[in-house]
Amino acid sequence: MPWELAAWLMLPITSIQKAVLCLGAGCNGKSVFMAALVAFLGKRNCTAISLHKLEGNPFATSRLFGKPANICPDLPAARLRRRRS
Repeated sequence: MPWELAAWLMLPITSIQKAVLCLGAGCNGKSVFMAALVAFLGKRNCTAISLHKLEGNPFATSRLFGKPANICPDLPAARLRRRRS
């Protein structure tokens, strides 16, 4: 539900903390949708940090502070490390 995501991003709070992955073959509008979200929010209100960088660098999350969205259109093919509980 893309309209719900856009509605969440209009709220002035950053505590919602949802993750959304767009899956599918190419040429179906995933990148266009993400570019539209960045344009809607403004570039200064977004970051583009991959999950791999967030996982590997403990200080990378500091760049997320105060940003309503972290929109990273292309993730590397490498697997994320599995955390042990």
